[in-house]
Amino acid sequence: YGTSAALLYIDLDGFKQVNDANGHAAGDAVLRAVSAVLTRHVRASDVVARLGGDEFGLLLWQLSEPDARRKGAELEAALGRTTAIHAGVALAVGASAGVARLLPLDRPSDVLERADRDMYARKTARKTR
Repeated sequence: YGTSAALLYIDLDGFKQVNDANGHAAGDAVLRAVSAVLTRHVRASDVVARLGGDEFGLLLWQLSEPDARRKGAELEAALGRTTAIHAGVALAVGASAGVARLLPLDRPSDVLERADRDMYARKTARKTR
């Protein structure tokens, strides 16, 4: 319909360590906390989905790429402040967000691939700081 949209691809940083040290039930608690944060920080028209493992996709409508990048940074910060409690232990992870603008002739796999590449570039940049 000619509207702008962007895909945010979010990968959790440190999630494997949560599972390894505390078990999968602890990881599930973290995923529930992350889902709640993501859902609270987007509009009703946007879509939040778990893509698998510790990866989430957010489809953000009527948003320019620069605005989507700002939203990705906001979500990284919000997730970095989030904790989940499991068996009396506070658990936290970080997040890296990649962005891809949806283009008119894109296939879903095209957008996911661009957002995934951007997420890995963001993750690498955050690790080198």
